[in-house]
Amino acid sequence: MSSIWIVLLDTSGSMDEGFSAQSQSRTNALSEIGAWQKKIDAAKEILLQQVSSLRQQDIAVVQFTDSAQQIFKGTRDELLRKTALITRLLADGGTSIAAAFNSITDDPSYSKYRALSILLLTDGHSDKDEATKAAERLISHYPYARIDTIIIDETTEGRAVVEAVSLNGTVRNATSTIQLRDAVNDVRATSLVGELQNMAALRFMAQQELARIQDSPSPTLLQVTTGEVLNAATLRDSIAPTLLALEYVESARSIASGHEPRSVVSSISQDSPISINLTGIKETIQLFLDYVIPWRRKH
Repeated sequence: MSSIWIVLLDTSGSMDEGFSAQSQSRTNALSEIGAWQKKIDAAKEILLQQVSSLRQQDIAVVQFTDSAQQIFKGTRDELLRKTALITRLLADGGTSIAAAFNSITDDPSYSKYRALSILLLTDGHSDKDEATKAAERLISHYPYARIDTIIIDETTEGRAVVEAVSLNGTVRNATSTIQLRDAVNDVRATSLVGELQNMAALRFMAQQELARIQDSPSPTLLQVTTGEVLNAATLRDSIAPTLLALEYVESARSIASGHEPRSVVSSISQDSPISINLTGIKETIQLFLDYVIPWRRKH
């Protein structure tokens, strides 16, 4: 598997309480009365609902209080056959977000994944400095990882903590069961978009490694940053003429150097921004950067 979804679930004592929206329900007729009495119960149920809708992929679940414990790592179907691992969790003790992050960084089994999508589900009652350092350490080990956070019943201090640790990701607040369900769905959608955006870069890295092993032409990754959408008109009017111009220059360069042209379009990706992966044309790209583009800007 090239990616894994990791859920870091806060099971500290504060998760054994109800949502703030529930405590207001007696005075506000429009407040939601949740289906669960406690935040931990809602988190467990919604997590399992989300897992059941996932594509077939690897999943890990880590519960944390003052320390962290990985309670599951495997496929979606395996977890759905072992739901008691989630449903029997109880909330008690303190909170160390740093311990949760470190449990991932220090586990060498995660090194086989090219991308880690991490969901931190917490109320944010943790030491900010320790959590921030642990998050930065995790991202330094896994540059293509992203940390998305859902903070339950946020406080000013808790918000500051999760804002600091949600590297490459987003923060969402949930004060009710409905908001928590929506937030989990939104985070998963965002992480999938991130995975798609990283695919072009991951393919490029794999091609670089393959080129070194096989002593073959190096790849070049171009990204279209003008906001264009990949469609038939864009291919015809913008991308194809640009690639044709590169091939013409590559052909002339090859004649001058006495080598056969080796330019190949490996892939074109829509996953915003548009990415074009080329092989055997690295020197020609450099000629464009050094001479053609400066000339066009000047004239």
